[in-house]
Amino acid sequence: MSRLPLPFSVMPRDAASASSPPVFVCGVHDHLITARAAQSHSVLLTNGCFDLLHPGHLLSVEYAVAMLRGERATSASHHVVVAVNSDASVRTLKGADRPIQSQEHRAFMLSRLACVGTVIVFDTEEQLEWLVAAFRPRILFKGSDWAGKSITGGDLVARNGGRVLFTPLFDVDSTSDLIARIKGEPAAEAPSEAEAVDAMRKLIRQF
Repeated sequence: MSRLPLPFSVMPRDAASASSPPVFVCGVHDHLITARAAQSHSVLLTNGCFDLLHPGHLLSVEYAVAMLRGERATSASHHVVVAVNSDASVRTLKGADRPIQSQEHRAFMLSRLACVGTVIVFDTEEQLEWLVAAFRPRILFKGSDWAGKSITGGDLVARNGGRVLFTPLFDVDSTSDLIARIKGEPAAEAPSEAEAVDAMRKLIRQF
């Protein structure tokens, strides 16, 4: 049975005519990314592999947006930027059997989310740092499992008057859990009560 091709390529879209935000690639569309950044205000930025999109990803974005609105006591507009690790970058981070989905497919799905304004595929930490410098986010957000670790661009965000936000880990299957389930392997053990309390304390320190 023949299949229709995916109606998408990782190329910038005309924002005036497209029903979804554009997707850019670092090192290919840098001048367009710079122009996009100049037009973006109240930016929230995150990065990751997003190999198997799951509810935790969406809830993290919604949590960060809610935090920004709480800080400003308004529902004024904001712009969510998602930087997606390229296939080569994911292999370096996760191993030769990852990613499960190509960067084109991962970027495609993220670009279709109503809460996302711009999707950018990047290869290196230097490119990610450049994106943070270009967009000057008010909030750079990551999951709370990153608390206490080095966050690329975090110091730059602080110098520009923004902050790093660690979002809660929601009680949903992670990408690793989903892969383990598909393989019939046991999922990672749930955190202990002590680990859960420690994670909550780290979240509370943000307020």
